[in-house]
Amino acid sequence: MPYEPSVDRGVDLVWSPALDAGCGLDGYAVEVSTSALWNCDRVKDLEEGASSLSTPDLGDDAWYVHLCASDNLGTWGEAVSAGPFVVNGLFADGFEDGSASRWSETAP
Repeated sequence: MPYEPSVDRGVDLVWSPALDAGCGLDGYAVEVSTSALWNCDRVKDLEEGASSLSTPDLGDDAWYVHLCASDNLGTWGEAVSAGPFVVNGLFADGFEDGSASRWSETAP
């Protein structure tokens, strides 16, 4: 869910297909980044039948997924964005990666 920290490092999205009443949908450009803004790069990453996306594992940060559609004449639509999807390790002190030296013992 956007804005809610998660230990799940991947983002799974599902969308309704873009509509093109003229020459038909050709595909989508996709960008996964830590930036809330994106200008469509006009490079087709997904074919027209795509309606979902699963990202690879992402690092700790706030991530956005951007998508724009193209028709069969090469006309690109406006980019739409989802996010931020906040990836946060289970422990903020890095313990899960073996950095136990960040922990300190307190006397009773």
